[in-house]
Amino acid sequence: SLDLREFSVKIVEEAWKWSIDKSPAIIIYFSSTYNARIEMTGETELERNLMDSVTKSIDLVQNYSDEPIVTKMFYPYISDISFMSLSDSPKDILYLEKNMPAWGSKYVYDMEAVMEVDVPVVNIGTYGKDGHKMTERVHMKHTFEIVPNITYNSIKNLLG
Repeated sequence: SLDLREFSVKIVEEAWKWSIDKSPAIIIYFSSTYNARIEMTGETELERNLMDSVTKSIDLVQNYSDEPIVTKMFYPYISDISFMSLSDSPKDILYLEKNMPAWGSKYVYDMEAVMEVDVPVVNIGTYGKDGHKMTERVHMKHTFEIVPNITYNSIKNLLG
């Protein structure tokens, strides 16, 4: 069985065979999975409440941290939070769908299920070296003291 990338290449090769115009061309397509990016814009009340809660929680623990704690409104990596909300519009997803040969056959992304959940999310995470490798190591104080306190206080603030 072909993996998603190999499958996409085969589809593109087959489509090229059927093409009437055989002059040189560059074919651009997506061959991997779609991983929703997460962007907090603050446009909704729920997003503003979440960000305010996280900011207050960071303020509580900042003096205990060895490094400045920063927030970023954009999370470009794959994570469980990628399946809780969509920052891309349905129109953007449609462009992706039309340029991803495996979409709907070898690869299915249940956009409706994600849109049904559709909650603002944040990634309160650790930092360290060599993430997801055998040599991975984390900053222990941040991981086991700072992150749990930010998480706890953020939830506590939201629940009021």
